[in-house]
Amino acid sequence: MSIAPVLFISYNGQPTTFYLSSAGFGLFVVALVVTMLVEVHIVKHIVTCTVSTLRGNWQQLRSSPLRQWDHKLVRRVRLRKARDLGIHQPRLSARL
Repeated sequence: MSIAPVLFISYNGQPTTFYLSSAGFGLFVVALVVTMLVEVHIVKHIVTCTVSTLRGNWQQLRSSPLRQWDHKLVRRVRLRKARDLGIHQPRLSARL
């Protein structure tokens, strides 16, 4: 861990560096804990899923509002990339 020497060296001489590095390390630990608590649980649940344990309403769940939100997100990202590349879509008012 390269953070240990940074914290050790900057403890007395560079308080700003020490505090910022400590905050960064703390955020890293928080992200690690969230990963362990949330994502590992999801993966364990996915491993137990089989065709026989599939819910009866899986098609309804697939077309849930969350899924629709996902499509909207993909559309927004594509439009932003097109804008960044200089590919402009004609405005709706220009079509009228």
